[in-house]
Parts: sequence; C-alpha cells; structure tokens
Amino acid sequence: MLSPLCGTLPLEYELVCRSANFMNNCMNSCNAEVNFVVRNDIFFQRMASPMGRDAQWCCDTIGLLLYNMCSINKDLVLHCAVSSLPDWVVTSVGVVHEVLQVRWNCTCLQLLSSHELDFIIVAVCTG
Repeated sequence: MLSPLCGTLPLEYELVCRSANFMNNCMNSCNAEVNFVVRNDIFFQRMASPMGRDAQWCCDTIGLLLYNMCSINKDLVLHCAVSSLPDWVVTSVGVVHEVLQVRWNCTCLQLLSSHELDFIIVAVCTG
C-alpha cells in the first residue's frame, strides 16, 4: 500500500522498468557488437542468455509481447502496477491520502482532532 500512496513503483516493477530501459538502450546502441549481441540474446537465444530471460520476464510481468518491449516506460509500468492491486487497496490508499492531507494541514477538517486522525490512519493501514 506504500507504493501507490507515495507515487512510486513497487520494487519488482522498478526492476522491470530499469531492466527494460537498459536493454532498449543496448538495442539502440551505436556499437554494432553490442547491438548484435543484445538482439541475438533477446530474440534468438532467449533461454540460453540471462539478458534474454530478463527480457522475457519483463514482458511477462507487464503483459506485453517481446517485440513490444521498446514501449515499456515508467508510465506503463505504473499503470500495470496499480491495476494489479486489489480494489480494497486502491480505496484504502485514497482514504489514507485524504486523511494525511488533513493531518498535515493541507486540507481543513474541523470535525476530528489530531489523535483521532492518527487512530484512523493506523486503523486503515493495519486493519
């Protein structure tokens, strides 16, 4: 629940994003040897190569075909990570976000004291 609340990616999805970015940079390299080796590893010798297996893992995690790996970016990965969360987590994140806004005096709500807000935050996050 912490990742969507902070607007960051969970660790697995961060690794997917960084790995795909690295492989795309290698495939677009000006160096002919790097370009050839990476393309060969990813598209022709996938299971015999660690880079090929990583490419397959990235695409399987996001739900893309291997030939569309160049379209993996932070926005797509964030959308995939949020859409994979259960509905109750998304709802809870919204509630916690609003309560934290009140707690940090970014939004005004006169009905609750700071102790009551702390109790609500703990109850939503742990229950």
